[in-house]
Amino acid sequence: MLRSRATAALPAVAVALAVALLASLLVTTQNYLTLADAGQPMPWWRLLRLELRVWLLWAALSPAVAWLGRRFPLAGPRWLRHAAVHAVAGPAVVLLHMVLLVVTYEVAGPRDAQWPGFVAAVVSTLSRVFGMGLVIYAALVAAFHALAWSRDLRERAVRESRLEARLAEARLAHLSAQLHPHFLFNSLHAISALMARDVPAARQMMAQLSELLRHALAGGGEHEIPLDEELDLLGRYVELQRLRFGDRLVVRLDVEPAARPVPVPRLLLQPLFENAIRHGIERRAGGGTVALTARRVVGAAEGGGGERLVLTVCDDGPGLPPPERLREGVGLGNTRQRLAQLYGAGHRFAVGEAPGGGTRIVLEIPVGGR
Repeated sequence: MLRSRATAALPAVAVALAVALLASLLVTTQNYLTLADAGQPMPWWRLLRLELRVWLLWAALSPAVAWLGRRFPLAGPRWLRHAAVHAVAGPAVVLLHMVLLVVTYEVAGPRDAQWPGFVAAVVSTLSRVFGMGLVIYAALVAAFHALAWSRDLRERAVRESRLEARLAEARLAHLSAQLHPHFLFNSLHAISALMARDVPAARQMMAQLSELLRHALAGGGEHEIPLDEELDLLGRYVELQRLRFGDRLVVRLDVEPAARPVPVPRLLLQPLFENAIRHGIERRAGGGTVALTARRVVGAAEGGGGERLVLTVCDDGPGLPPPERLREGVGLGNTRQRLAQLYGAGHRFAVGEAPGGGTRIVLEIPVGGR
């Protein structure tokens, strides 16, 4: 613990020493030019030696001033009491600085210095630079307060960011958990309906459902998988639906190779196809077609710059109902919320009429994820 605190204090000590050196150089240069202009030149190195003693002693006292600033912050309900503490501590620290300054001079100076001369030197030094010492003390306290506030703001931002990330993960986990039973219940309902007219097909459908669920749940807590893996899951779902609809269901996939490795939300396509089948194909006696296209483009539509994956799912069913009867089901609503959690404003999800009739869903997400 002591070693970690010492390590954490090293940057502050280095900054204090750097500031002391810079102040020494600046004040020395100013004094050198002032004395030269007044006709009383002094060697620059001698002036620097004097100023280094002054500012290095302030650097040595800065940890004590920092402790006073942390222990008695000038903020909060007790700021007035803490200001009174600093009103006493400030002159005390300045006096200590003056005593140390004279001591170092006496040690480095003549060996026959006597105590009365020492006291007189301290009083003389205080009378000349006491006000400046208080200003330096106040500046140090203000600087340490600013550093503490800046550190607190950074830590608060990190904590809020972690909380937001955990909240987003929790929401995504909840949405994923909601999606699995929704899909399962719909599939079991379809199997139940098929059981009344084709028991072997219903049994085969149950086996396909079991295999699909095994693959769908195999990813554990992963929220994104490559589009190629998502297409494999979609293919298993399509085979499941073909057992139910037979030749009435036609599926067309047009996926460019560059789009296949792009990460997409797990079980993204299944709700979109389920929506197209239930509201498009299922309502037509002769069945219909569901088509998927996947393209990797640059700066598509409202997304701005950067590479984006554009997915389009179309069916040739009866199209969307009138606005007063239009309701978003669990599948599409779940998909919309997951996209918002994963990509924020960086995605696009639009449901509308297909140009040739039916419904079209267009989805854009950034390549590279969140």
